[in-house]
Amino acid sequence: MAVELAKTFLEIVRTGNFIQASKVLNLTQSTVSARIQTLEARLGEQLLIRNRGGVQLTSAGTRFLPHAANIVQAWAHAKQTISVPEGYQSQITIGARFGIWDELLLQWTKWMQINAPEIAIRTEFGMAESLLPKVKDGQLDLAIIYSPAPLPGIEAKPFVTDEFVMVSNEEKLSAMPSANYIYVDWGEEFRRQHRLHFPNYRGSGRAINSGVYGLKMLVDTKGAGYFPSRMIANGLEFESFKIVDAAPKIDSSAYLIFQQNTTGSETELALKSLRECAEKLNLAR
Repeated sequence: MAVELAKTFLEIVRTGNFIQASKVLNLTQSTVSARIQTLEARLGEQLLIRNRGGVQLTSAGTRFLPHAANIVQAWAHAKQTISVPEGYQSQITIGARFGIWDELLLQWTKWMQINAPEIAIRTEFGMAESLLPKVKDGQLDLAIIYSPAPLPGIEAKPFVTDEFVMVSNEEKLSAMPSANYIYVDWGEEFRRQHRLHFPNYRGSGRAINSGVYGLKMLVDTKGAGYFPSRMIANGLEFESFKIVDAAPKIDSSAYLIFQQNTTGSETELALKSLRECAEKLNLAR
């Protein structure tokens, strides 16, 4: 099927080589190579040039790139359209990081039920690394992601900027990660700034990619870790914690990402309503 050929081509371009693409697609390298050969034969043009550094797009491959994205997106949209639950006119799917956007999505769901009851809602939680490809493939209409990597056919609009601060329930506050430090992975942008602020940091004995469980670790034991200031302001769990003022603050910008060809659809309504809900919750800044 043409959509599988286009998806394989896009994955090779995204990862930069056939080996990584085969791992992501869970296919053998020979299958990936065969798909590209079939695609090039059907188009009558060479799309990719293999070299030691990976792959390089030919001029034909560059021209085909947006068309490949449109093929994959159109197929995903078709699948989504015919799977709309009975009693609804359409459906919107949104992805976000668990433990950060829960309150916002609850408010947004209420907004949609009141103002757009004919639209079914599906929410999916995950890491940026899993959400971004799903937006690209059309499995999600939009997602909230910190500093997404640019992808062909994907638009990213600034949403809110979160300030992460170090909190601690230890008697002696330390501005540097200590033995009891819990490293909560908030995404690529957070990781980059964390490395800049703590160049000598060599890892923690306690690390997790979930803010909810990172918080539970801190509540149950002594230690310190970084959390969004809005979580601290609204969370009763933080009553026994102190903000480590001497520790650097880390800002991370969140974006609303979606396919570029969705203007005027239910996605546009979701973008508008998400911003409205963020303002009501005082998240936008």
